[in-house]
Amino acid sequence: MLMLAAGLFPGVPTAQGVPVFDRTVVDRQIAKVSALVEDLRVQNESLLVRQSLADVQANQLSVLEEMTAAMTGPGFNVSALETSSTIGADTVYPVASTGQMDKRLFGDARETVERMIAQVALEYSDAAAAAGLSPTQFRCLFQALIKQESRFNVAVTSPVGAYGLTQLMPGTASDMGVDRTIPIENLRGGAKYITIQLRRFGNIPNALAAYNAGPGRVIEYGGVPPFSETQGYVRNVTRFYNEYLAVVGGADALGTLSPSDMALAEYSNTSDAAAYYGAASHATAEQVTARLASIIRQIDAQPNAKAALELNTYARAEIARILTMRARLMAASQIRSAAYEQHLTADRFAEMEFKHMRISQ
Repeated sequence: MLMLAAGLFPGVPTAQGVPVFDRTVVDRQIAKVSALVEDLRVQNESLLVRQSLADVQANQLSVLEEMTAAMTGPGFNVSALETSSTIGADTVYPVASTGQMDKRLFGDARETVERMIAQVALEYSDAAAAAGLSPTQFRCLFQALIKQESRFNVAVTSPVGAYGLTQLMPGTASDMGVDRTIPIENLRGGAKYITIQLRRFGNIPNALAAYNAGPGRVIEYGGVPPFSETQGYVRNVTRFYNEYLAVVGGADALGTLSPSDMALAEYSNTSDAAAYYGAASHATAEQVTARLASIIRQIDAQPNAKAALELNTYARAEIARILTMRARLMAASQIRSAAYEQHLTADRFAEMEFKHMRISQ
């Protein structure tokens, strides 16, 4: 027993072969054993943590593998939604059909009434040259005629049925081969008709009289007919013509309309274009709602996650498309409202000038 005790507690002093118990040594050995036990516990905990992390990593890898497998399956055929004959994007959002109105509503170089007048005047400058008019002279004459006919209102209709900027009758528009309800074509019809009269009669007064009363009347009377309306028409257009000659620097010049004329031209042009823009956009609220609802209903019916995710992404893009369409419609409405306010302001200034008229002594 004495030898065993000496083995368990080395360094225990002995006296004459009889061990002497030393409490300090015992406590030191107990502390060492306790430290070893604590270290073993920490090591076991670390091992458990590492094992837990390994399990998490393995689970993550398994999920990623499942996701990869799911995302590599057959996808959704998006083209079917784009080209469907009932709710396809081409049917609900026919962008091309509003292209003509886009030119009159949007962009820095949009088709204003004055820009269209300048364009058409240049198109018919060769025909006017045959009657002895330069491109600038014809631009001034054509613009003066439009001012007298419609005051630059693209949609004005006369009591007898003449329509648009150049006040074309249905028969005249048909003879000229134009659609008189489209401003640029209305201008072309008027330009073609006045150049025909210029070449036929050889001078501006008779050509204007023919435009107003018809060439038969001019031939009948051998000149401007003795009708007060026609004679007043020729005088007014001639006066406007001379006024434009003084300010128009070239056949393609812009900024030649008075503020009041420009304001009315812009208001009528944007109002007409905005109305047709809304009507031409066949994407009604019912069609848009039906299309989006159809897309959403198909998401849960997809055979795999990949197809469902792709269709969900397409649905989000569809919402963006709807918002874009709405923003453009709102922009068209705002452009018209701004032109209307401009028109009212120009009228107010004209009224103020009239109130301050003075008769020279």
